[in-house]
Amino acid sequence: MKIKKDTKTGYYHVSYMAASGKTITRSLKTKSRKEAEMLAKEAKIEKIETAAKVDALTKDTIASIISDKNKPIEEVLSEYNKFRELKCHSVHSIYSEESNINKFIRDYDIKSISDITKEQIYDFANNQDKGSLAHRNKRITSVRGLISYAIANAYILVDPSYGVVVDKSKLAHGQKEKREQPPFNKRDYLKLRKHCPYFWSIACDFGWWTGLRMSDIAIMEWASFDGDHLIVHTLKTDTRIVLPLDDELIGGGILRDTIARIEPEDEKYCFPHWAWMYNNEKRRSTLPTYFARVLKRVHPVAYEEGKRFHSFRRAFVTRCKREGKGLEDIAVMVGHSSTKTTEIYDAS
Repeated sequence: MKIKKDTKTGYYHVSYMAASGKTITRSLKTKSRKEAEMLAKEAKIEKIETAAKVDALTKDTIASIISDKNKPIEEVLSEYNKFRELKCHSVHSIYSEESNINKFIRDYDIKSISDITKEQIYDFANNQDKGSLAHRNKRITSVRGLISYAIANAYILVDPSYGVVVDKSKLAHGQKEKREQPPFNKRDYLKLRKHCPYFWSIACDFGWWTGLRMSDIAIMEWASFDGDHLIVHTLKTDTRIVLPLDDELIGGGILRDTIARIEPEDEKYCFPHWAWMYNNEKRRSTLPTYFARVLKRVHPVAYEEGKRFHSFRRAFVTRCKREGKGLEDIAVMVGHSSTKTTEIYDAS
């Protein structure tokens, strides 16, 4: 957008680019530069021109610009979460990203969606804390998702997150390295099975013999057992896993004894307390912490080696591979859509 004075008439004109790419010139009917700038601003010409440049000049966009929507950030976030629920995104994913966004909003006192700047996002991603590279990238992804939704709904026209990346030069070696959790061995498993409290002892059985994630064990239902198979719809990817209980790699019937150990306290859930905890957004993230505490007390050596509950999943994949199972078959057993992911878990 350019504001120029007509030397013949003395009036100021504004020139801007339309969606077609053609430059349009209009008289502002004033001989005052200050008044001309004010009129152009009130007409939202610069915003309309920006929308045209990014091919986003629709009726909704124009209506949004003209009405000067300064959408409160909390409203946009609420709409965004509902949108993601309708798109069937996992509850865990929604909560995880919302936590990042809420921290961003608090840290930079964001009141409306249009307040967000590139500098704030950069600072959020590159804050001088102990966050790993993966966590920092997640911060950018979380904020970027909200911004993309806002742009799609014409709340803002320009993406302030565009081009923002994590500055790796500011990170220590440990922050750049991906933390690998070594797999449990059978002696680890037997020690934990014997000495862990009730739920964690049973969870160790399922973890070792099936490779199920902690979350899938916590919300396991009685309906998952059909006599000869364990059937689970995984929380992370909603993949249907069918595991034959008598398969040697799944314990050769050992899990039948494990199932018999479960105390029937609820009609639906095998472990109602832990299912409640997982379904509680604010308590869900404490599940790994609980196991880490138990592990540190029962098997401090494994704890110091960096092993955690997810180490059971690595142990299961590794054992299956050593026993001759192909990666494609193992991927089906653990609910991976790609063997490339399964290969990462193989420590053989």
